Amino acid sequence: MKTNKHILQALMITALFTLNGCKDHDDDHKHGDKKPIVTFINPTEGATYNEGDTLWLRVNMKSEEDLHDYSLEVKNLTTGNTAYSYNGHSHNKELTTALSFIPRVNETSAMQFSVINKDHDGNIQQQQMVKFTVTNVSNADGPSINLLSPTSSSQFQNGSVMRIRGDFAHNSTLKEANITLRKDGSTIINYSPLVNGINTYSFDTSHKIQTTGHSDYDLVITVKDQNNNANTRTLSFHVH
Repeated sequence: MKTNKHILQALMITALFTLNGCKDHDDDHKHGDKKPIVTFINPTEGATYNEGDTLWLRVNMKSEEDLHDYSLEVKNLTTGNTAYSYNGHSHNKELTTALSFIPRVNETSAMQFSVINKDHDGNIQQQQMVKFTVTNVSNADGPSINLLSPTSSSQFQNGSVMRIRGDFAHNSTLKEANITLRKDGSTIINYSPLVNGINTYSFDTSHKIQTTGHSDYDLVITVKDQNNNANTRTLSFHVH
């Protein structure tokens, strides 16, 4: 009887440890119970961009727990092709992406920007998306814009000088052109070089970056010929 009593006590202790072990194991794997809060900064739902524009993929992700794997994807819904993809990893509770690419399309295309978050076990927590449009603006009859500086890889900070340099060209005569630089939506440069009646024109101007915090800049360059055939180049960048 004494032996049976000891055996029973041993079995009860073993069962207790087993239950506690399972409980601890489950607690260790309780990842991803809280879905991240995803806020799309750029592009926004329904926005329209021109082919050749710099498209910034900026999204903010917040989570009560540490973020883990995430991926960004831009899909051309018109052709079914993936235009851009990025896989990231983070152990922070918040991050804001600052990725960019230049979309290329042969026709005006509907695009979809998706953000996918995964937990520590690789399970998809959620997938969110916005839809926008990229317009094909290639015009064989219009003048060309050769933008030498800045480029999509240029980086600026407070106090640095941005040089805006390039040229217009056309087999016919030009009519008008405009160079606009906007900071957080406000125009800081609005320059219209005199191109009327000539075939080519080289532009070269500069601007000193002055910002006390993070700012978004947009450079828009347009040119028309005498028949009002137009061409536009847009370059967007973020300054820390």
